[in-house]
Amino acid sequence: MYNVIGDVAGNYRTLQALIAKMPAGTALSVGDMIDRGPRSREVVEYFLNNGEALRGNHEDMCLEFYRPTGRYCNTDWHWNGGEVTERSWGGRVPEDVLNWMASRPLYKEIECDGKKYFISHAFISWNRQGLSAMEESIMWNRAYPVENKDYSLQICGHNSQFGLRWWGNPAYAVCIDTSRSKVLTGIHLPSGQIYEQEYID
Repeated sequence: MYNVIGDVAGNYRTLQALIAKMPAGTALSVGDMIDRGPRSREVVEYFLNNGEALRGNHEDMCLEFYRPTGRYCNTDWHWNGGEVTERSWGGRVPEDVLNWMASRPLYKEIECDGKKYFISHAFISWNRQGLSAMEESIMWNRAYPVENKDYSLQICGHNSQFGLRWWGNPAYAVCIDTSRSKVLTGIHLPSGQIYEQEYID
């Protein structure tokens, strides 16, 4: 069983309160564990030691800040809350944490009770060819999901403009990024039950 967790954004106490509400299962972050909230270090350490995590665009911007490739402007990460993340580590994100972030996959496929789930930070653009071409959409796509009949359900975060939103009847996709409302959302698999926790950090 899995508890798929939306964009935590540095809100560790909120994360712990949400997990306490959910059934037993492996905690899986859809990415954007860090930035804006005051406890990014604790959030990352939790998933590093107790669960699994995907790489979101905020982790990607953090990596670019410390290991520049020209992918983003060097101010992008701090503009999106990176300075708060650095303070949670006392001034600099450690190399072992950066290595862990860099090793995070961009998506995960899960099979539970005969159903197949596709989890990524943002909804994937299935019409692109090859994983390298899909990378940008997996972390940054703001468009509506496209149905893929290979999966019972697609789950993403990233799109706080949607909040908690389902597509299809029966549903083929759900967004669980409710950070704009200062709420953290998770979905339990395979039940599909939604759990929510208002920010308490």
